[in-house]
Amino acid sequence: MYCSRCGALNPDESSSCVKCGSNLKPDNQISSSSPNKKKGLFEQMDIISEEIEKLGFFYKLIFYIEGFFVLLFFSIYTLFIGPIIVYFWGKRGWPRNSLVKAFLYANLIYAIILILFIPLMLFSFLAFDGTEQAQFEVGEAIRSKEKVAGNIISINGSLVNDTDQWDDPSHTLKFKMTDGLYTIDVVYTGEKPDMRCKDTQIRATGQFEGNVFKARDMWVLLSSKYYTARTSNDKSSNQTLPLLVD
Repeated sequence: MYCSRCGALNPDESSSCVKCGSNLKPDNQISSSSPNKKKGLFEQMDIISEEIEKLGFFYKLIFYIEGFFVLLFFSIYTLFIGPIIVYFWGKRGWPRNSLVKAFLYANLIYAIILILFIPLMLFSFLAFDGTEQAQFEVGEAIRSKEKVAGNIISINGSLVNDTDQWDDPSHTLKFKMTDGLYTIDVVYTGEKPDMRCKDTQIRATGQFEGNVFKARDMWVLLSSKYYTARTSNDKSSNQTLPLLVD
């Protein structure tokens, strides 16, 4: 069996790890932090994620509703209002330059609607791209690696002790993360997180590059606080959440 602390492989009959000396648990006694079961170490954060998902859906719903009315207005204006204005304008014998002004004003209104619509469209699809990220345990992520290739996912696991290596000039952290059974190599570039505690629980968000998981965001679960690491190239997208963990 694998050690949940250091990730070392031990004989099935062992009661303690031959590498770090910690007590071993049978596979069926290893606690799960699966977001689907709502009993893991990231339970509170998963609840927050659900609220963000609802908010993201709300903004996208606004986008679709506004898009519908923009298209509806354009269709009505093109098929009905424009010809009606031309017909009555010519019938009443109004000056041609006034007709031109009327069309310009109508087109100006339509342009204003489009200007308001485009930023909302971009905001809806970019600001909440993290709300649709699939979440995996380490073993699940490894088994689904080919299926999720190129996609941004989140992986829950714990730090394999004494594997973290920090390169200060490049602000790059390399470490191994495990769920007690499987281990993956993770590379993260950004602000150095606090990983001094043993068995540090981690949620990493990023994508696979070969057999290495390239994390763009990291959440570290400490004994008294919830710490969010900021990436060096996207500091505005990460916030420290007011979440206390017993």
